[in-house]
This record gives sequence, structure tokens and C-alpha cells, in this order.
Amino acid sequence: QLSFNPFLIGVAVGYERFTYRLLDSSDTFGLNFIGFEYVDKAPYLGDVSERFFKDKIEKGGFKIFYGDVLNVPLIKDAYLAIELKVFDRVEAGDHEFFIGEAKALYAKSDIYDENFTWKLGHLKPLFYMGRVDKQGIIYRRYATWVDATYKDIELAPEELKEAHRKRYKVRKEILSTLEKFDEVDYNTGLEIVADILKKYDIDVNDAKYYLLEAVKAGNVKIKGVK
Repeated sequence: QLSFNPFLIGVAVGYERFTYRLLDSSDTFGLNFIGFEYVDKAPYLGDVSERFFKDKIEKGGFKIFYGDVLNVPLIKDAYLAIELKVFDRVEAGDHEFFIGEAKALYAKSDIYDENFTWKLGHLKPLFYMGRVDKQGIIYRRYATWVDATYKDIELAPEELKEAHRKRYKVRKEILSTLEKFDEVDYNTGLEIVADILKKYDIDVNDAKYYLLEAVKAGNVKIKGVK
């Protein structure tokens, strides 16, 4: 995950991959998270290319469905599947980094609770750990967690609470103040933000960063800033 608003997710794909060809000619794609129960089927996903082994997903025993929003093909057996619209593409060495904006998510209901928190005891994600050479035979190593546990820690407890509240109070005031304008020029925006920062005894040199965040995260329009 790369961003909350918009909700962006990035994946890196090698240029030789058949997946790259599909992404290169489309403005949508799907992302699927597979459970460890399908580890024996993993070779159908990564070891062979669709160029040389047609219909490999179906031959591996996976079922396909199409998303309701973008009509993207997704794996029905995945515990989480996401429809994404291509947001940007960035060269990353011998891979290209595709950034997608999530438009729809599909999750199996038995792996999250009423608070939409993962049930770790029910969820066994499939993790790829790299290749292993055993007496000249190459294996791919996959793993999952066995005994999952978690602990809930209060957000900004005790002595941290006041600083945490102040941070969000400053951000909220900056956004709400700037959103009152249909559009302001950059220097005026800086002055507005700087005045707010002074009130909270925050370095006014940080004004440009708060202003940039306001543009990216809120409904704020600054002339010349996108």
C-alpha cells in the first residue's frame, strides 16, 4: 500500500513477464492474495508463463470471477482480491512499478471479524521466501505463520496523547481553513498555514510541507500546485 487517499497499491513486474504485456495494454488490473492451502498450486502462478502454457490459472484448478466495478478477472479462491485502475507507472531497475488505485475489494467473510480486523487464527497467507538449491534441484520456498497472535496497543497512550492530539488538531485546522477558499495562490496559502503554525509554536519553515499535504490529501486548490 502506498497511499490512503486515493487508496494506492504498487506492484513491480519484470518486462519479460506475460503479466507485463497485459498491464502494458490495459488501464486496469487485479491483485489476488492466496492462502497457504493453495501452496501446491503455486507453480501454476509463477513458474510457467501463459506464453508457453495456455490457460495456466484454470489448469491449476483456480476459479475465475469478474469484478463488479471494472470487470477485472480475479481469482475466486483468493482470501482477498482487489480491482485496480492504473494510476501511474515508474521505471524501477529491471522492473516497472505499476501503481494502481483500488476501486473494489472482495474478501472472504470468515477471515475478518465485526470490526473488519483479520482473524489471524483463520488466515494463513502464502509468503514466497526465495529459491533453495537441494543437491542440484531448485525449489521455491513458501511459508506462512503457524501460531498467529496480536496485541492491541492504545493509540498514543499516556504522555504521547497530548502531542498526538495537537498534531491532528493542527492538520485539521489547516485543511478546514484552506478549504474555505475556492482557490488561493501559493504565497497566500503559505501565509495562511504559517500563521496557524505560529499559533501552535511550530516552525513556520514547515508551512510548505503542510501546504503540499493539504493539496494532496484534502479538497484544497492552490494555483500552480497539483
